[in-house]
Amino acid sequence: PLFTSGGATSLNVDQLESNALAAPRISLFHLNECGYGTEFTYLYAGNFYGEQSRAVDAYAPPGIYGITSPSPTEATATLLGRLQSFEANSRTPIAAGNVQFISGFRWIQWQEELRVTATGTAPPAANYLTNCFNDLYGGQIGFDTLFYQSGGGIRLEGLIKAGAYYNQGVQHSSTDSVSVASEGTPASGAFAGEVGLTGVVPITKNWDFRGGYFGLWLESIAQPSRQLSGQNLSGGANSTSLSTIGNVVIQGVSLGIEGHW
Repeated sequence: PLFTSGGATSLNVDQLESNALAAPRISLFHLNECGYGTEFTYLYAGNFYGEQSRAVDAYAPPGIYGITSPSPTEATATLLGRLQSFEANSRTPIAAGNVQFISGFRWIQWQEELRVTATGTAPPAANYLTNCFNDLYGGQIGFDTLFYQSGGGIRLEGLIKAGAYYNQGVQHSSTDSVSVASEGTPASGAFAGEVGLTGVVPITKNWDFRGGYFGLWLESIAQPSRQLSGQNLSGGANSTSLSTIGNVVIQGVSLGIEGHW
């Protein structure tokens, strides 16, 4: 909860659902005749964007950075998110080649920014900004499974991957007059899991169309909304902290072309 009106929550961070966007993912595979191989994949998605404005009359307890006055009349909150990922995996065939065991290294970066503006009578407006960066480094394992294949080459594939990660989390919070930052020392642990279900339709001998579902889940990360009550920027002895109890789910439709030679 960020602000209230008439004693009830008027503006909540949960209302900042993002818009949909298009994001590129590029993968390069090398497999030998026995099905053993390597994979390199890069993914970028940004900017996820959500914004809400409300008529309000008070800060929701415990305030933002310890600030609870003066009483605002209107508030606007904007949330931005950006994702990057690079992974290098080995692939080992099992179950007569219908399943590939995946193991390797992955880097994931999740950046999130929350801007809050409270408009009142004195001063005219108060601005709050929190940026969070999560750099996750770790190993993952998973399975890429062939569920079905027709005589014409149409396939249904399923993917699941999960790993434990070292998260170098950083947050930076500021108001119009005060700025503080906090870094995870030592870095915290985090979890990332990915699932996918994809249909593959041959176009030519060397080209396939791919379409399906993609989902990525990040756990134990720093998010701006988790930092608002941990900072004290109300004047005097300012204090700061870093919370890494957030989580995010990114999901959508995956469409692409696969060429093989």
